[in-house]
Formats: sequence, structure tokens, C-alpha cells
Amino acid sequence: MDSRKDNGQQEIDIIQTKNKRDQYVMEIRKSKVDELIRAKRIKLAKNINLNKENTKPNKNFGEIEGENMQVHEELPSFEKLTTQFFEAVQNDNVNLLLSVVISIRKKLSVNENPPLQEFIETGLFPHLIKFLNEEYASIENLQFEILWIVSNSFSGTPEQSNKLLTDSLLKTLVKFIWDKRIEIVDTVNLPF
Repeated sequence: MDSRKDNGQQEIDIIQTKNKRDQYVMEIRKSKVDELIRAKRIKLAKNINLNKENTKPNKNFGEIEGENMQVHEELPSFEKLTTQFFEAVQNDNVNLLLSVVISIRKKLSVNENPPLQEFIETGLFPHLIKFLNEEYASIENLQFEILWIVSNSFSGTPEQSNKLLTDSLLKTLVKFIWDKRIEIVDTVNLPF
């Protein structure tokens, strides 16, 4: 009888050890994937900056500063960014709008504990998605930044992702998967 208990306990210990090992391996994989994604995003941001300088005079819309993502950079609160966002939309101020979107992207691009829940609670996500429509296609860097925000937003919990995922968002993202700009396609494919 004691040997059955010992065998049963040994089997439980083996299963628990295997589960812990599997969890550890998954954490390592997730960490490596996160690091690869971050490196790829920085590379994409550099490429977009080079493309902008070489092909189009879009400098009036601001610069993407992917390589300058500093954890200690002081960014405005989501409350202030929300106010600025709606002010920019109301006044058709593309420069302010791009600046706000870049600040949101930077806040969500931190490696550890990005403030996804705080961002979701602002209610800005559906408003940002509207700028992925065809009528805003001429503002490529704005769309790129918003796609980057979408990508970062899906790095949270399944519950957070479910709050953001809609049929219209999926249809919009599918359109971008076939885009001719490789940096856009890569950004759309990162969360999937």
C-alpha cells in the first residue's frame, strides 16, 4: 500500500516538474520572440526614416524614432494624449495627431509591463483604427504608427486582445497584409 502512495506521489512530482520545465521553456521562447520583434521594429523604423528621406518629402509629418525608445523618456499621460488626440482631429492638425500617435506607440513599446489596460480604458483604440482607412493612405507614417500600436496592443492578455479585436479591424489588417510597402506588411504580421 505504501509503495502505491510513493509511486503515485512520484508520478505527481514528475508531472509537476515537467509542467514547470514546459512553463520555463515557454517563458524563454516568449522572451526571445519579444526581443526579435523589438529588434525588427527598430530596424523597420530606421528603414522607413531612410525611405522617407530618399523618396518622399514627408518630413512635415514628423520622424519615427524607433531607435530612440528610451524607458526613461517622459511621455504625457494617456489622459493628456486623449485630449490632444481629439483636439488634433477636430482641428485637422496632422502634425499634432502624428505626435500624439507616436507618443502612444512609445508608451506601449516598453519591454516590461506596457500600460495596455490604461490605453484600452482611454477608448482611443477604435478612433485610431479609423485612420487606417483608404482616405488617410496618403499619411503613410501615421498609418504605420497606428499599425505599430495595434501590434503592441495584442501583446497583452487574451482578455485585453478580445476587447480590441473586431471584424472591421481584421478586415482592415487583411488589406494591409497585401500592401506593397514591406515595412507595413511586417508590422501587420508581427502580432500574428
